[in-house]
This record gives sequence, C-alpha cells and structure tokens, in this order.
Amino acid sequence: MNQEEFEVLLGKKESFVPLPDLTVIYFTASWCGPCQRIDKDTLYRSLSSLNLLICDIDQNDYTAGYCGIRKIPTFMIIYKTKIVHTFSSSNTFEIIQHINNFIQTL
Repeated sequence: MNQEEFEVLLGKKESFVPLPDLTVIYFTASWCGPCQRIDKDTLYRSLSSLNLLICDIDQNDYTAGYCGIRKIPTFMIIYKTKIVHTFSSSNTFEIIQHINNFIQTL
C-alpha cells in the first residue's frame, strides 16, 4: 500500500472505484521478528471477508509516520474513511479475535 492509496481510504483523494466501508491495514517490515511470528496464512484466511492491506514501513515510511505508528506490527481499522481503531500484537489468534470483536461494535 502506498500513501496515495491510504489517502483515498481516508477520503482525502477521489476514488473512481467504490471503496469498502471497512479496511484493515497491517503495518509490518520484513526484518521485524514479532511480525514474522504472525501466521499470515491463518490471518488472511480468517479475515478473508475484509479488505486487508499491508503497509511495509521500509517501502512506505511516510504513511506509517503520518499515522503515528511507533511500533510494528500494528493494525489499523478504517471505517467509512475514518481511522476508528489501532492496536499492536504479534499473536495471530489475538489479532483475529481483536479485529472481529471490534467490528461487531460498529
């Protein structure tokens, strides 16, 4: 994910395609030990109904800085162009449960 795509999700730039109401952004880096502990196959399979985007902070440090991301892995939930929740975890099942529980409150 790049900064332009992020700004479209927040409604700061116009999109010519319909945006999903709910997006989860996963901030990560290839060198991050805690990020490597996450079972990505299980994560993607369990959250397959969501728009899950990955932001590698080495490839796009501007978005992470813009969002105030101070540690990774961090997950950000965007609902209808608003950042509604941010949390950090490297436990795959806690991540899935946390996201699903938060979505139920929307």
